[in-house]
Amino acid sequence: MYCKKCGHEIENNSNFCKNCGEEIKDVVNETSDKKDYTSLRLFLLLIFVLVAIILVAAATRFDINNNLEEAFSEKATIKDIELDFYETPSLGGNTKYGVVIQANEKIENLIIEIDFLDKDKHVLKTETIRIGKITPGNEYKYELNQTGMEISQLDKTKSFNTRVIGGYITE
Repeated sequence: MYCKKCGHEIENNSNFCKNCGEEIKDVVNETSDKKDYTSLRLFLLLIFVLVAIILVAAATRFDINNNLEEAFSEKATIKDIELDFYETPSLGGNTKYGVVIQANEKIENLIIEIDFLDKDKHVLKTETIRIGKITPGNEYKYELNQTGMEISQLDKTKSFNTRVIGGYITE
């Protein structure tokens, strides 16, 4: 700490300046204590505000999730869609497969899985298709991804098994 009159350095617990004899009041210490409390108060206020924001965000997210569950209360099933598989020959003589999907209901976030099956109903490959929003009266055409399947497996594909793994019926 320094003397306010002469600027000479003095010890913290001194009552008088050894250089000029000026009485040292604890004004400097009181001010620094107030600054410390002000900083602490600001810090605590900031923590409080952050906690409040987190709680409001969590509550809002909870409400949104509950509202979504209420709005999309009925899960889509395979009965809610119609699938039409088709095949087209490609330049190399391989068969390419595709599917046309139609909805009987308005469906949000539709996800289906399609198994390529051989004649003995063994799964050769499974493909997941994320369709999203689908409405009745519209056709959605997808070429099936046959990457990773050998030509012999494609020739062995005799049928498909399909299941809905995600989606909600909306009004």
